[in-house]
Amino acid sequence: MANTQPETDIPDIGFDASKQGKLPQRALSNAPKNEPAVRIGFVSAAVGYGLFAARDFKKDEFIFHEAPILSALFHEADSENLALMRGQLTAYRNAVAENSDELVTAYPVLAASHGVTPASFDKADGVLRGSTIGKFLVHGRYAGSTITKEEYEAFRAKIQVADSPSEHDCRLASRNFLRHYAFDARKDSQGGLPGKSKPIATQPHNACIYLLGSLVNHCCTPKISRRPKSTEELQLPDGPNCSWRIGPQGLAKFVLKKHICVQARRDIKEGEQLTWDYGKQDLGFVCECSTCRPPTSPHCKVM
Repeated sequence: MANTQPETDIPDIGFDASKQGKLPQRALSNAPKNEPAVRIGFVSAAVGYGLFAARDFKKDEFIFHEAPILSALFHEADSENLALMRGQLTAYRNAVAENSDELVTAYPVLAASHGVTPASFDKADGVLRGSTIGKFLVHGRYAGSTITKEEYEAFRAKIQVADSPSEHDCRLASRNFLRHYAFDARKDSQGGLPGKSKPIATQPHNACIYLLGSLVNHCCTPKISRRPKSTEELQLPDGPNCSWRIGPQGLAKFVLKKHICVQARRDIKEGEQLTWDYGKQDLGFVCECSTCRPPTSPHCKVM
């Protein structure tokens, strides 16, 4: 008989990779290099932040390996479950208690939904350019921020701060944060590749938020089979450039349980935004990715 019990193996909140012992050498095969890997940058006032390559990466190279900052039980089809929502809010509050500056600065819209006003540029810039944003990285190094004051203020101006949110409002905000930013941490989870989306869970499962990994934005996979209708459409868009995996599997035996590892799907140049395909027909937002923009927009698979 199939096991119908929900997963309960939640990883510790507040993992700090800098405090962990070194992994055995045999586990480091193919691991990301201990070099600058990613920067946080500005995408648009509507999208907010994104993650950008801090150096060139070759196809199939592992970019970074990161521990979760937050983990909670989640069930897409049972989103109004009060017990789950309470657990999700508790997980968020625990993460804020341990890593307030980092979480609030990296996800100001989430903080605003809990009634927290986004920080001034000077304070946010100090956090974004500091090393603690990369404190959960196990392999690969955080290389700071390229966000300017003008970009930050444009983004900040669009953020609406909740006025005295109720406990119910905060539970909804935490649930929605997991819905849009969390990764399915069931065993051998991977994604970002066509056909690699995980089946919808029938029971609550572990969902993890990654301080950097969850900032990687969506990019639609082009419809390769589509016949171009004009010369403008002959140029097929590049599509997403990354994929992810959760936990040790395949060539990535070095990845720790419930940790995320990001891999290049093709050659990536320094300064290029890292993207992957969320694997959803209903994204829950208006997509502004390169595949969706003219003249290549007819290639978008979700249009």
